[in-house]
Amino acid sequence: MRLFGVEMEPKEKEQETKMEPKEKEQETKRTKKRKSARLFGRDLVPERKRSKIKKTRSSSPPLPPAPLPFPLLQAIHDMEGRDQVFVTTKILERSDTDAGQNRFFIPKSEVLWGVLTEEERTQVEGGGGVEAMVVDPRGWKYNLRLKKWVSLNKVVLNSGWRKLVEDNELMAEMDCVELWSFRADSKLCFALNVKRDQRPMIHNMEGRDQVFVTRKILERSDVDAGQNRIFVPKSEVLWGVLSEEEKREVEGGGGVEVMVLDPRGGKYTMRLKKWVSLNKVVLNSGWRKLAEDNGLKAEVDCVELWSF
Repeated sequence: MRLFGVEMEPKEKEQETKMEPKEKEQETKRTKKRKSARLFGRDLVPERKRSKIKKTRSSSPPLPPAPLPFPLLQAIHDMEGRDQVFVTTKILERSDTDAGQNRFFIPKSEVLWGVLTEEERTQVEGGGGVEAMVVDPRGWKYNLRLKKWVSLNKVVLNSGWRKLVEDNELMAEMDCVELWSFRADSKLCFALNVKRDQRPMIHNMEGRDQVFVTRKILERSDVDAGQNRIFVPKSEVLWGVLSEEEKREVEGGGGVEVMVLDPRGGKYTMRLKKWVSLNKVVLNSGWRKLAEDNGLKAEVDCVELWSF
């Protein structure tokens, strides 16, 4: 799942290449290792062997930005924000989270220059910069400065960036930020969405076969401490990633033990089981702790579930 950002369409399956019989046999072979799942992740495409076919495209199209989380949208609404434009995305570098540098390098973007007025462009290009309000995923506001470091020919957000990094516990090479621009009373503002890349954590667990399962906006019952469970939406994909033995255990009501990763890399042991009386599949026996540790909120947070 991921903590910041709501619905994001999973990447479509790439065109399958023809496999030899031996490869098919290996593909269908299942191990008896414990299943794992993760919450709040970026879209990940599992690595796969490809036959030697001449590529018709140099690269796949970039993923679309995730819709902004509710607290961020609410803050923009309260500011009477308008003209929301997606500017760019970037996985944070070490220098971006270095407290001593207190700045964020913005990747080159024609869109950024397009949303600036002529006066703002002149101020940014001149090195003095222009003041901008930046709203983080929780709706908190920061006064920063958008300016160009002429010596490096790079545009930065600084003069307050360190505080935003600390408040959101941003991590280099783990967090992917999406920058949006908007106007509030004609003033330049930015919205910053954050998504955590969990690939390093999964790699450290020797994880494989990552598959997007489902997503849902949390209901009140999902964060009710007394119930200690999340209802997993019906998903054919979920049944597809389970072994025959696991399916029987889930269907029988006893369930199967799984490890769940949260956005910060925390690990929780839970049970994936079916509540036969309601004909619903749940994750429980540890869900309450995950919900509390991540401050999950009903009707606000959207979670994405991946298996590996």
